[in-house]
Amino acid sequence: MACISESFVPYVRHCSRIRRCPANPTAYKEIPASQVKKTDEPKRVLVIGGGPAGMEAAAELAERGHSVVLCEREQELGGAMRYAKYVPFKQKVDQLMQVMIRRLERSGAELRLGTEATQELAEELQPDVIVAALGAKVKRPDVPGGERAIMAADALRDIDSIGQTAAVIGGGLVGCEIALQLGMTGRSVQLISRKKEVCRDAAYLYREGLLMELEKVPVTILNEADCVAVTGNGAVIRTPDGSELELKADSVIWAGGYLPMDDEAEQFRTLAYDFWKIGDCAQVRKIFNARREGYNAGSNI
Repeated sequence: MACISESFVPYVRHCSRIRRCPANPTAYKEIPASQVKKTDEPKRVLVIGGGPAGMEAAAELAERGHSVVLCEREQELGGAMRYAKYVPFKQKVDQLMQVMIRRLERSGAELRLGTEATQELAEELQPDVIVAALGAKVKRPDVPGGERAIMAADALRDIDSIGQTAAVIGGGLVGCEIALQLGMTGRSVQLISRKKEVCRDAAYLYREGLLMELEKVPVTILNEADCVAVTGNGAVIRTPDGSELELKADSVIWAGGYLPMDDEAEQFRTLAYDFWKIGDCAQVRKIFNARREGYNAGSNI
């Protein structure tokens, strides 16, 4: 949807005219992509992380003739894309992930699942190049009672455990999608956002559609509100006028965003002659950005 949202003139307001495609990192750059050749100097490459950035880089590198080892600490590939299968209206993202996994498996790269990359492992492998694609980590609640909140990813994995009334803290794309999914099941949801508008981090047309769907389900949006505590009965929020209000909820879901795993990636910088930092560990963004950076690494090393 990003390709249409940013280039579909004149139907998209404030379009950037930047054309891009999450499914194809070489879209609109076909000429330079056609000039990428097999390598004449195969290198030993360690790719750390099996999300969209790491998978794209590893597949491209292996297809060009490099010796690639990809380490993924989880037992399955996909990174944040793995959660798409739990969302009924994001099955296309899951299908895209499966295509990327099949390509990687056929590329010849060595896949080490359930293996967390360490400095010791990197020194043992002695790679010529390290590609750090560690992804991002969840922003944990820093309010009293925050340990009571359910993290967004955990809520997606076990949506049936969520009560009939829910408070979703965080009005970004993830929070809005969880609120919509809960509302579609008949649950009563209160969506709390610090900003004046929700879902501003989504592609324009996708956001417009998501907002229209939210209007059809029992979701109440509270803008410019800040969660100050999580209690056994729900959440306490601070409203725009400065007053505090307790929202009753069976479940409180925290969708407060993510932080890049920058420090975790930087520890590998000096362990190889060449070092690349790509994807969400550089800056938390979208699938397109991760795949494009993975492709850039894979085609330039």
